Amino acid sequence: MEKKMKRIAFDMERAKSITEGREPGRVVTEAGESVRLVCFDRKTTGDWAIVALVDKGDYEDAFTYDRNGDLSSCAESYHLWLEVPEENALKPFDRVLVRDAVHEPWRPRIFGMIREKSNGTGYVYEVTDSTMWKYCIPYEGNEDLLGTNKEA
Repeated sequence: MEKKMKRIAFDMERAKSITEGREPGRVVTEAGESVRLVCFDRKTTGDWAIVALVDKGDYEDAFTYDRNGDLSSCAESYHLWLEVPEENALKPFDRVLVRDAVHEPWRPRIFGMIREKSNGTGYVYEVTDSTMWKYCIPYEGNEDLLGTNKEA
């Protein structure tokens, strides 16, 4: 049975995690086209650090995006989004594990909300004590990760 997916705002750190296979999901355009992220740290004079290939069926178009997944001077259908399994979608007051870097231990918190944009910081997960975190996973099913720096 295919898992139902939920579309959420683009976040560069989470997109990296999905691209590297550390969590389920995919990157898509507003129109639902599959996106293959090639580079997150392109050398540029502007903020266009992400290089992406958008699947057009028989070919891929190359685009550069800013850290928020936005593409200026282009149709709305080319802005980036993330699709994640719906059962992994967090709801306010869910018990979660959070951390800011992969070498840090997972800490328990109560989920608050996902901020629409991280403003380039990577901090998009807000918990009920108003702190912001880069990584946030459900506590249920990941209890053994509490206090460790193991991957989810």
